[in-house]
This record gives sequence, structure tokens and C-alpha cells, in this order.
Amino acid sequence: MPDKSRKEYIKQWRIKNRDKYLAQIRRRDKKKMAEAVRRYRLKPGIKEKERERQTKYRTHLKQLIFDYYGNKCNCCNESNIYFLSVDHINNDGNKDPRRKDGKRFGGRMLYHKIIKENFSNRYQILCMNCNFGKAKNNGICPHRL
Repeated sequence: MPDKSRKEYIKQWRIKNRDKYLAQIRRRDKKKMAEAVRRYRLKPGIKEKERERQTKYRTHLKQLIFDYYGNKCNCCNESNIYFLSVDHINNDGNKDPRRKDGKRFGGRMLYHKIIKENFSNRYQILCMNCNFGKAKNNGICPHRL
């Protein structure tokens, strides 16, 4: 059986026998799988490829959010994406649930949260200067004084 048709056969079998296939996966030795993943990640170039893939994905999520909220600072209209950040409008970021290790959600996790909340009106885009200024000035950007 040619390699390509075998792959197609396996794919179709997995679709038709989904429950059986999932049961097989659950029975596999988890330690063996973890070791295989570890060996794969040690191969030359894999770490860099994975890092590049994750960076592309995070940039994609960030761009979705920035596009929705206007791609510029809500205070000073700065539009250079390297200076922009997501801000909690009501300064209530400390009330958000935290990770299991007690740290706040940020980066990709925050972007997922915003998308899951259907781009809630709790967030806005600010440049880093306005965001830090707002944090140091009791929730009011120094440009607004």
C-alpha cells in the first residue's frame, strides 16, 4: 500500500471510529509519550521553529485585538504598534482571576481572555507612556490633566 493512501486510510479510520481511536490514545503510556516529545524538542532547530511559531501566533492575536480597539492610543493617538499595550479602562486588572501560580494573565493569555469575552468594553489600547502614567497617577493619564 503506497504511503499516501495508507495515511488517508488511517485518517478516514480515525474519523469513522472516533471513540475507539480516543480510547487507544488514553491507554498509551503517558511517560513514553512525554519522553518522545522531549526527544523531539531536543532535535536541532526544533526549539527555534517552535519559538517562531508561537511568536507569529501571539502577534496574530495581538493584531486582532488592536484592530478591534482602533490600532492607536486612546489618549495621545500614538499608532506605532511597538509602543501600544492593552489597558483595563477601570483600573480593575488586579481583580481579574490569576493563574495557579498567583501571577496575572498577560500576553497571549490576556489576548485569549479578551477574545473569549467577545472584545469587552473593559479594555482599551494605550501607549506605554500613557499606560504607565495612568498607573502612577491614580488612574488618570498625565495628558488629561
